[in-house]
Amino acid sequence: MPKDDRRPAGAIVSADDIDLARLILLEEGHCLRDQALAFCAGDRRDRSFGLGATSLATVLQMVANGYGITLLPQVAVEVEARDQRVKLLRFAPPAPSRTSARLAADLAAQIRLCRARPAGGRCFSAPPY
Repeated sequence: MPKDDRRPAGAIVSADDIDLARLILLEEGHCLRDQALAFCAGDRRDRSFGLGATSLATVLQMVANGYGITLLPQVAVEVEARDQRVKLLRFAPPAPSRTSARLAADLAAQIRLCRARPAGGRCFSAPPY
């Protein structure tokens, strides 16, 4: 929220409190946009929405300058919401949430698999780390 929003910082809000006309979202096709719409719009998806942007940094600049409001993942708060012109509010339970996974190649396991292949068997090359 822009700092001048009437609600105090840390206030608890629900999806129904979101003014969809002021909602600033990431561009079409971004998963965060889709998730924000699913949570905030629900059966109100036929209404018009506010502005859009290609990055969270741009979205937050728009919020800081009073153009609207947005949803910000907790993982992005420390970096993206440092601007004193932005105020953070919380959702009442059940709050929206996302699950993300980090997949990393286990290089040692890949090497063991390659060594276990029969002579002449093909083995993929692992990226250098």
